[in-house]
Amino acid sequence: MKLLDNGNVTEAMALISGSAGKIGSSGNDYLDRWRLATLERASSATAPLSQRVALINQLKASHPTPRQLEKIDRISADFSVLEKRSREQIARLQIAVDKGAYDDVASEIERLHLIDQTRGTSAAALTEALSANSERIRNLLTSLYDQAMDLVKNSDDGKAMLAASATVQETLVKYPLASNASQLQLASQLLSDAAGLITERTANDEAASLDGWLQEHQPRADLAAVIKVRAARLRAIETAADDALTNGRAFVQENDWDQAQRTFDSIIERKEWLHTSARPQAEREIEDLKVAHAKQLAWQEDLNRAMISGDVTECYKIQQKMGLKYLPLLVMSIPSGASVFRDGTQVGTTPFKLDIPAGERTSLSLEMRKQGFVTKTVPANLADAGWLLHVDLEREAAARYDLAMTITSPPTALDGKIWVANRQTAVVLSTQGKPERVAIDPNGLIDSSGQPLYAAPMASGDAVYYGTREGIAIKCTAHGIERLPLSGRTDFAIAVFNSQLVQGRRLLIVAGMDGVLHAGEERSAAVAWSGISGEPFSASPQLIGDQVLTVRRNGHIEIYQADDGSPSGQYDLGEPTIAAWPTAAGMAGLTASSLWTCALTGTTKAPLPQQAALGGEDVFLTSDNHVFVHSGDAWKDLGRFEGKLSGQPRRWGEMAVLPLGSTLVVEGAHGFRVASSGTFLSSALLGDSLVVASSDGTVLFFSPP
Repeated sequence: MKLLDNGNVTEAMALISGSAGKIGSSGNDYLDRWRLATLERASSATAPLSQRVALINQLKASHPTPRQLEKIDRISADFSVLEKRSREQIARLQIAVDKGAYDDVASEIERLHLIDQTRGTSAAALTEALSANSERIRNLLTSLYDQAMDLVKNSDDGKAMLAASATVQETLVKYPLASNASQLQLASQLLSDAAGLITERTANDEAASLDGWLQEHQPRADLAAVIKVRAARLRAIETAADDALTNGRAFVQENDWDQAQRTFDSIIERKEWLHTSARPQAEREIEDLKVAHAKQLAWQEDLNRAMISGDVTECYKIQQKMGLKYLPLLVMSIPSGASVFRDGTQVGTTPFKLDIPAGERTSLSLEMRKQGFVTKTVPANLADAGWLLHVDLEREAAARYDLAMTITSPPTALDGKIWVANRQTAVVLSTQGKPERVAIDPNGLIDSSGQPLYAAPMASGDAVYYGTREGIAIKCTAHGIERLPLSGRTDFAIAVFNSQLVQGRRLLIVAGMDGVLHAGEERSAAVAWSGISGEPFSASPQLIGDQVLTVRRNGHIEIYQADDGSPSGQYDLGEPTIAAWPTAAGMAGLTASSLWTCALTGTTKAPLPQQAALGGEDVFLTSDNHVFVHSGDAWKDLGRFEGKLSGQPRRWGEMAVLPLGSTLVVEGAHGFRVASSGTFLSSALLGDSLVVASSDGTVLFFSPP
């Protein structure tokens, strides 16, 4: 019985047929009653078709009587009619939903119980497809309305609104029975009207037009709310832009030009502020700002010049123009770039302007710090005219020697040490240890007329040689001093040649003050050979193997065999030389227009960026006092200098070293100045360190920056 009630007909039939006697009879009686009840339920027109089909299938499996089979066949025939009717209903509803009537279709599906009626039948898939299509079209049409309302509330693009309105109309043509057709029609009209209100007028004007539109059309509440949101947004945009404009003008009043510029630029750049009254005003403010800023910059430059020059009257005039309450304290240092500290806190870097009331300057002290320089504390009340505080910083030397002697022979690096000298004494120095003095003519035996010693020393083997103006060579060794005859007088370093042809033969070759290259035996007064006479020489002779190379001021270069003085080559630079120096392959130097190099095989020339008036190794000076250094493959202009050279300029890294009488100036990014009571001579390099000497006997070693 339970098997039949649960729909397990096949299993129940097997159980009944296998039973006999009273149990079998009882089972057959219940089966008859179950068939009659099931036929009655399957005949009910109110039951879902899927349920009735399932009941008929159960009856067919229960071995019904012929009469019951006839009734089952009639009911089954009714099922076909019902399923056909459901398919027709679905087809009709599909047409309606394809035209947009998603609400009506949903109602019909529910009213006709289509889902229940077709479940388990071949029409079930059609019902599911109809429901899905109805939901898709509902989403499409309702989303279109929502998008239209969002444009009305938030868009400032009239073209986009008109395009959206056209899209809505096209959609209504495609879906003429759209359930939300009235909403879409209103949305399309609203988009069109709103687009018409977007013109070149300001946001406030458009908001006022929207207010008028509401008064005129009196739309339903939900549409009116959308328009009101748009109007409120436009007024908020106008207010925000006006506030930004006010802020920008306040920055102008405070002379904060950069912040004012950024504020006005933001008004112009923000897309939502395109149609505000503040935007054209911001454009005018920027133009006015450029003019005002240019005036302020010009006045500032004038003020800087007036302050630096000490023109108090002009400073006060500019102060009034700029609206300054007082002139700032101008703190300057040589070199610039010094950190300025006030009460232990860094307040700026020179050149630096400190806005501080004049009354506070009397008790103010500033500390100046720069790496490589001695820290200096300066009272602000020392400022000239109360506002110009000028501080010369002293460069910290890695080593300093005060030799208490006049130096005439410039510092020269030999074998890791520095040599300086005058006609009585040579001094050997390094960054560590005590100076080593060498008495080369303590009693004035070489020079009775008081001729100074200008020549630089030359090292050869274990000896150091000095040439003199008296035709005497001074040879310094560990064993003492020797005075050797020279075949000429000179202010240049001697070239010492050890012959490979004659054993033990050593020649001292000098660029004579008479314009002749002389070679003499070291141990006799005999002249080994002499070159041709000509213009004065530009540099010391340079030995390259067994040949000697020399250059004259007129640009002539001569090469001789060192053993016998026979000429082996000559070149003409085509213009006078202004500097020359030795190189590994020969010599190099400067003319007014070129940097030249010379080897035994020939010369090369590279043009200079400007005409040179003076120069040294990889550095030249123009007639208007600009200094250039050779940096890589190019020349770098380091700016102007003031003064007259008292020695040869030198390149030190990316800087130029200029001896200018009692001041030595290092021009460049880490430049500095050194003062002396004497006259600075040509400088030298010991490794990466700079060595400078003054005629007063001061020698300073500076580490690279």
